[in-house]
Amino acid sequence: MRAFAADSDLSREEMLEAPVRWPNPAAWTAPLEVPGTKKAQAAAEQLGLDTVGALLEHLPRGRQTARTVAALVPGETASVIVEVRSIRSRPVRRRGMRPGWRRSTGRGRASH
Repeated sequence: MRAFAADSDLSREEMLEAPVRWPNPAAWTAPLEVPGTKKAQAAAEQLGLDTVGALLEHLPRGRQTARTVAALVPGETASVIVEVRSIRSRPVRRRGMRPGWRRSTGRGRASH
């Protein structure tokens, strides 16, 4: 296993010494404070976004219109739910690093 953005694997000792960080469930139930205008606050209320968790779980498009990624057309605006299987980066001339990813849509895998 590697540390974030590291090139080498962690030793067993390094993994055992690493601090464990658990997510704070109270953060999800914290009231949502919408900065900005009254219009933004009204929109959050209308969507039922009253907690931080509700905002993080909110999908902007209805699931009733869901279809596979392969069914999308170029230029179409869509919300997609994917599971990222791995992330890596590789050097590219004159452009620094190019990220690569592998994802699953539940109906197969794709890579970039």
